Amino acid sequence: STQTYENIRKDIIARMRNSTQCTQSRYNLRHRQITYKKGDYVWKRNFVLSDASKNFSAKLAPKFIGPFQIKT
Repeated sequence: STQTYENIRKDIIARMRNSTQCTQSRYNLRHRQITYKKGDYVWKRNFVLSDASKNFSAKLAPKFIGPFQIKT
């Protein structure tokens, strides 16, 4: 009985690792490492929250701010 539980546990761990690897490889197919060089211009994502007291709606705020130049 204990041996059966141990085998089931090992099988579950192996399946979880396999699932993680499949998901990771599927994600990495369309994503790449971004590298910036000195002098490149980039836009920064602007995360803002709505504020009713200031009559400010985040939905109407710009999504990105910039451009900023890479210096180092």
